[in-house]
Amino acid sequence: SIQSYLPRDKVRQTILVSATIPDNVIQLARKLVRPDDFEFVQTIPEHETLTHDRIPQHVVTVSSWANVFPSLYELIDREVAAAKADHTLPPFKAIVYFNTTSMVELAGEIGFQRRKSGQLRIPTFAIQSQLSQFQRTKAADMFRNSKSGILFSSDVTARGMDFPNVTHVIQVD
Repeated sequence: SIQSYLPRDKVRQTILVSATIPDNVIQLARKLVRPDDFEFVQTIPEHETLTHDRIPQHVVTVSSWANVFPSLYELIDREVAAAKADHTLPPFKAIVYFNTTSMVELAGEIGFQRRKSGQLRIPTFAIQSQLSQFQRTKAADMFRNSKSGILFSSDVTARGMDFPNVTHVIQVD
């Protein structure tokens, strides 16, 4: 429907850029662009397995929202201990995504309190949309430069940000 609003007498260029493009979207793009001027640039080698197909993924079902944070921190504590016990494993470094700013704030506060009480011995950071750009950049840089840590975030960091050596990505909800 967007295409119906575009001038028909002008030559236009359409660029679709995405980290992941399903086959049905590629087929749709082929229908909507000039067939003689369509180029699909694949950055993943033809015989390489896609990341989501080769990285182990797990689902943890909890019976209520009251169990989300205890389950999350049980997982974090277990993985931090495993990384410290086995020196062949990289240090635990995780991004935990939440759907709302208030959940990120709550997770960040719980992380702070657990660090303050000595229950958690790795740094925690929080990034969400209510922070200033300066605060978000500072938290992102500190997490990026940490060998180990946890970044609690909303989808504000889900696209286009590079965080090296992340060992776990956890999506809550």
